[in-house]
Formats: sequence, C-alpha cells, structure tokens
Amino acid sequence: MRSKTRLTALFTLSVLVLGLPARAFGVQVIDFENLYPGYETSFIQIPNGYMGFDWSYDFRGVTSEYRPGTGYEYGTIGRMAAYTSNHRDISMTSADLTTFNFVGAYITAAWLDNEPFTVEGWRGGTCLYTENLHTSTNGPYWFVFNFQDIDTLWFKPINDPGNHHIVIDNITITPEPATLLLLGLGAAIVRKRHR
Repeated sequence: MRSKTRLTALFTLSVLVLGLPARAFGVQVIDFENLYPGYETSFIQIPNGYMGFDWSYDFRGVTSEYRPGTGYEYGTIGRMAAYTSNHRDISMTSADLTTFNFVGAYITAAWLDNEPFTVEGWRGGTCLYTENLHTSTNGPYWFVFNFQDIDTLWFKPINDPGNHHIVIDNITITPEPATLLLLGLGAAIVRKRHR
C-alpha cells in the first residue's frame, strides 16, 4: 500500500510539473537562437507559444548578419535577437497567463545613439512598472528591471516613426514565488512519503 501511495504522489507531481512552463524551473533566458533560419534576414515571425509566450505581431526576430556595423549586429549576443519592427511598440504575454518576474535584457539601439525607450510590466490589464531609458548602437547593453509578478511585458521605442528600432536579446525571467512554492511543496510531499 505504501508503494502505491508513493507512486500516486510521484505521478501527481509529474503531471503537475509537466504542465508548468519551462520558466517554472528557474531562470529562463530567451535568446531566440533556435529561430535562426541559416541566413541573413530580418522580420522573422516569432510564433505564439514560443518559450511559453504569445508575441505581438511586430515583435520580430533578426539575425546578427543583418546590416553589419549597426545595433542589429552589436546588440545580438549570438546569431539571433528580436527587435521592434515597423517602429511599433511590442509585447510578450505569458501564453497561459501565469505570472513571471522580468529580471532584465540586453537592449541596443539599431540605428541611432541615445535612443529613448520605455519598458513596462503589466498584470491583468494594469501597468505595474514603467522604466524610461536610453541606449546606443555600439552595445549590447544589459538593463536590470526586476519587475515582479507580471503577465505581460512591453518594449516601446519613444521617438516618432523613422529609424527608431531597438534590438532585444537574452530576455531573462524567473518564475513568480507561488510557482516556486508549489514546486517546493510537491517535492516536500514526495520526500515525506518516501521516508
């Protein structure tokens, strides 16, 4: 009977864990590398569900080979990054609407030095965090945000349309505390029943 209880607990925990997004297991770095098409290009559609998020239409991927000598090259850590295409505000929303913590990201201006931009953290349709910053083309530049318990993240270039794009790479997020608590509780139950 004891082994049946242990098996049931392990099964329940595995179903719970498998249903959680990857970020539930610790730090998640979204680097867009697995979207690399194998050649120089921009305007790569980031599919909804990618890395557990839904991506606005103008949240696009770009290769480091696109426009050498610009922020597209210097702001890309590997071979791929994302950017604000069509000079528009872009957002990423948790696909399952669970909340997450936004630690930071590399943000570089594509064309113009001292490029102003805004980053916002939202939950349930309410803006909880706003940061107004500047970046340049010779990056990448790491920015720390520490937005807690959000479900949507916005990146907004501030200047009028024109050459106002920002390049974004290594978006770093962590699970919100309730997810960590849930995982810890499940592990404690399994451990207790194992004894």
